[in-house]
Amino acid sequence: MEQMENNLRQAIASEPRSPEAFFSLGLICKSTRRPEEAAAFFAQAISLKPDYAEAYNSLALVLFSFNRLDQAQECLFRAIEVRADYSEAYNNLGIIQVRLKLQEEAVESFRQAIRLDPANPCLLNNLGLALFGLEYFEDALDCFRQSVELDPDFAEAHYNLGCTLKELKRPSEEIPHYQRAITLNPDYMPAYAKLAVALYSTNRLAEAEISLRQAINKNPDYADTHRNLGRVLKKMHRLDEAERAFLRAIEVSTPDQADDARYGLGILYLLGGQYSKGWKYYDLRRTLFNYPESEFRYWAGEDLNGRIILLFCEQGFGDTLQFIRYAAKVAAMAKKTDIRVQPPLQKLLAAALPECNVYAGLVRPSEYYDYTCSLHSLPLIFQSSETSIPGRKSYLTPPPHLTQKWGDILIRLDGGQVPRVGIVWAGNPNHHNDHNRSIPFRLFKKLLDIEPLTWVSLQVGDRSYDLHQTTRIVFNAAPELHDYNETAGLVENLDLVITVDSSAAHLSGALGKPVWVLLPFAPDWRWQLAREDSPWYESVRLFRQQRIGSWSEVLQRVRAELKKFINS
Repeated sequence: MEQMENNLRQAIASEPRSPEAFFSLGLICKSTRRPEEAAAFFAQAISLKPDYAEAYNSLALVLFSFNRLDQAQECLFRAIEVRADYSEAYNNLGIIQVRLKLQEEAVESFRQAIRLDPANPCLLNNLGLALFGLEYFEDALDCFRQSVELDPDFAEAHYNLGCTLKELKRPSEEIPHYQRAITLNPDYMPAYAKLAVALYSTNRLAEAEISLRQAINKNPDYADTHRNLGRVLKKMHRLDEAERAFLRAIEVSTPDQADDARYGLGILYLLGGQYSKGWKYYDLRRTLFNYPESEFRYWAGEDLNGRIILLFCEQGFGDTLQFIRYAAKVAAMAKKTDIRVQPPLQKLLAAALPECNVYAGLVRPSEYYDYTCSLHSLPLIFQSSETSIPGRKSYLTPPPHLTQKWGDILIRLDGGQVPRVGIVWAGNPNHHNDHNRSIPFRLFKKLLDIEPLTWVSLQVGDRSYDLHQTTRIVFNAAPELHDYNETAGLVENLDLVITVDSSAAHLSGALGKPVWVLLPFAPDWRWQLAREDSPWYESVRLFRQQRIGSWSEVLQRVRAELKKFINS
């Protein structure tokens, strides 16, 4: 290489107007990591030969390395102008346009490159990435599939294919593509991380652990691997090992990665009932997940005397019901307390908190409030321990007129002669863990042959139509349950609620109604592990899976206990 460079310099000395010599010298400087010299030589070649497409393309790549993206794009426009069939230039233009966030333009550039070179798997992979960035996932999937058909050993395309299947919520299909990417490139660390997540979501935990430990052997300092190992071990109930994995993830993380691992550690501590250690890390979700109200001054426990504060809901209905118990404590400290909640909860919570302005909708301008705070942050601020959680017996009351309404309906239905049991077998279908938390109705309906009972379905949404699968008499209240005010009035007239982990569990617990919650093997942190009771609701009884995915055994125990309940 050095001899070649010397020869070129001698050639230029004897013939200083040779664009090819300057171009070749630029390529040598670029390959030997001297980009400034390379750029100068490419520019000189262009000055001598203004239609030198290859020199424009090469100069663009050097400018790209300097992050001078607009200039790089202009060079590529010029390269294409002088050579319309230049596939490589179209491809490089697409790459730069992606960096410039010109996604639509990038797609067209990649498409033109493919028209000129249709059998190039790299071009199809790049087009797939641009379409993925636009969230055209089905189109991206087609591109990645074509790419791996052209080159079955293209590790990156297999990885991207897996990522696209993840977005399309087809986790079992992701797995072989990540595995193929790792086989082709055993050091492909992001593929190990994605594989672990896919195995985790499909409950193939032992395989996930093996894959992650292989990745750790390859690279002991890759933070995502340790964090994912912590999640897998947590789901396997191996909490001490999970803690070590999260701590190791924090240790090897860059500053911008560490909060993700700390948040996972916080969830682990809360699951284990270590509230004093967990709340601080749990609060990191606000920055990790970009929750709203960031323009307000966030309350961290400062004196609220004479101050106006906005409390706001953050996640699902059940979360709001769980944490609203702290609102009265805030209202006792502040001059004025507003609470923004989801519309279906507004009437019920407004009646429960007359000292607050509970509403649903747009917030007042930020300058109106001295502070704002998520309901989820209140346990941290009040330093809640298991023994200091407020409102364990009950803290919500249904409206009397709705209690009377539903009482009259049920009296006409059963005469008040038999116990009434409300049922919910499915939670929010959009919840990331719904496939583990909800119970197929073909299994759940086996409870319905127990007599004598009045079965009342509290199930709402599309899953309420599951009742067509049974010939048993079940009162379907779904058409009338427009909000939680109505549901509360109905629940008040029941003797027991049997539900999966859903907002119905929190509502019933907050009303002080006996409620049996049927939990997956790896439950949400608030239900902890092993125990049959809950520190959050005195009236809750927990029925847990003993093995992942095994609902039949849970339902058998519920049947046995329900017969005892009837007799009592």
